[in-house]
Amino acid sequence: VGSYFNTRGSGVVAKLGTDGQVFTSTGAGLSQGFEAAAGGGKIGQVLSTAVTTMVDADTVTSFEDVPGLTVAITPVATTSKILIDVTMNIGAEAGNSCMARIMRDSTPICIGTGDLGSKTACTWQMKPYSSSSTSTFSMSFLDSPSSVSEIAYHMEWIEHESNSLFLNRTQLANDNSSYPVSASTITVSEVLA
Repeated sequence: VGSYFNTRGSGVVAKLGTDGQVFTSTGAGLSQGFEAAAGGGKIGQVLSTAVTTMVDADTVTSFEDVPGLTVAITPVATTSKILIDVTMNIGAEAGNSCMARIMRDSTPICIGTGDLGSKTACTWQMKPYSSSSTSTFSMSFLDSPSSVSEIAYHMEWIEHESNSLFLNRTQLANDNSSYPVSASTITVSEVLA
């Protein structure tokens, strides 16, 4: 036996069957029935890594790993997708060009494509306006790795002026209450097909 509900004022009445069927009426005197899709879009597992310490990286002139910002996941099926959520707080010298990219093992993903020329393909770029502030990078990306082997998702960064990069702190990091010590995270969720 299914259950019924009515959305107030909308004229929509629905019956939810025990086998996943949903029947609706739009109030126009006609009913419509459809079968609800089962299984797709469910979250199978969620894994996360948080970096809460301040990290200094000297002279990052080629892409290299952001220390600690890695999470590994083993999908249960090749049809699964992996939802990646990243938040990074980066400090650098004012006006310097800093870039980051999401990595699946050794492969960059969610990066710019097209007529690159000498430009750098990346996921995100920032130029801090001040050495006493951080820039926040936060985004989600749905990856299709087609694998049941363990995958390490991680972040890489680069700074083009041959200066230092800082995670979770400003470049100056003066010891007073107006300077932050923040946190950065990477979370992966397996989305079942």
